[in-house]
Amino acid sequence: YGTPTTPPRDARRQKLADKINKALPRADQAYAVTGDSMRADATKSTQDGLGFVQPLILIFAVIALFVGSFIIANTFAMIVRESMRGYALLRSIGASPSQVFATVIVQALVLGLTGSALGIGLGWAMIRLIVSGLPHMGTPLTGATNPTPSGMPAAMRGGTLVTLVGAPLPPPHP
Repeated sequence: YGTPTTPPRDARRQKLADKINKALPRADQAYAVTGDSMRADATKSTQDGLGFVQPLILIFAVIALFVGSFIIANTFAMIVRESMRGYALLRSIGASPSQVFATVIVQALVLGLTGSALGIGLGWAMIRLIVSGLPHMGTPLTGATNPTPSGMPAAMRGGTLVTLVGAPLPPPHP
């Protein structure tokens, strides 16, 4: 990209664009730019035009989290309701209420971890499917699409926490 006696490549390109701009008549509204500045302007224009997408996705994520939390709490309420006889049997043979509660929490922990891992795997598979289909529609995706190392544990913690919070809620009366 240049030697100590020659300017770097980008500087040479900018110098050439400046020289062309001096040679162009002032009445023309044409001007020369470097490829890097053109790409930077196009990227900024695209980002400005699509700025609404990220908040929209965040809104959908919050709605999905709310709906998922409701479904998890409802599922555990049904599991607890269906398991009442088993819990009563445990109590009749001497299990304390805290032991029965611990059983529910262990079930929630196992289900939360398993469900979170499956959710991450299925979400990643869907992203891979979408990314592989976009070039066929003429809009290839060039950004990072793999789960981040910090995102996967956060998703595991979030899914497990939602399950643990929803599990001990009392079941509704039929």
